[in-house]
Amino acid sequence: MNLANNSGKNLEICLNSLPSDLLQQNVQTAFASGATRVELCSNLRCGGLTPATHAITAVSQLLPCTGECIVMLRNEAHFFIDATILKQLQRALELIAAAGATGVALGFIDHRKEIAKAYCQSLIASAKSLGLSVTFHRAFDAAQHWQHAADTLLELGVDRVLSAGSPWLSQQSAIQNITRLENLLYALKGQIELVIGGGVDSKSAATLWTLSELGPLSLHAHSDAHNTNGEVCSQRVKALITAKQREAQ
Repeated sequence: MNLANNSGKNLEICLNSLPSDLLQQNVQTAFASGATRVELCSNLRCGGLTPATHAITAVSQLLPCTGECIVMLRNEAHFFIDATILKQLQRALELIAAAGATGVALGFIDHRKEIAKAYCQSLIASAKSLGLSVTFHRAFDAAQHWQHAADTLLELGVDRVLSAGSPWLSQQSAIQNITRLENLLYALKGQIELVIGGGVDSKSAATLWTLSELGPLSLHAHSDAHNTNGEVCSQRVKALITAKQREAQ
């Protein structure tokens, strides 16, 4: 039984694309345990880059009928973009869509630490033309003024934004910034789903799920969903979902 689907909310598990044999096992365990979405990345140590096409295909072939595969769209370990990178990412979008992904996670800022609106607008339009949903990832948390960044995302028409409610690289967990997350939900006006990530675990999940009263949200988990050898742990995923269900009752 998919507990996450029954509750009407989404749990997203972040997965590393390597090793490939473990990836397939992790996808199956994540969805069987109740997750509704996976975010696929390579090189998670630098915040996640675009994975190889064959990894995307492998995940897409294992998706349940209601499951989603979000793919990281980033080829450098930073959030800056120029015309050359834009061209590379436009081509990557075509490959990601052809491989069967359902969405992408993207996001870029300029050297003033504002969202690089024109470049992002171009990528978002291309992604949507290919049938891909768009999550603006934690480049949002790297923006200098989160309120202005939220207004920009409303203009750009993204589907989701991933945030810990704290400045990028601050090492603060989402639960430490619950007031900021509440304010962000108000700022998004129910038009963009907030994906809460950053140290999400079974202890903080129950409190974080209560924010769903303020607008659409999901939780994004990585380390707390895996055991020490990199395997997605069914018990840990279910613990996140149990916390969610308990708050929903």
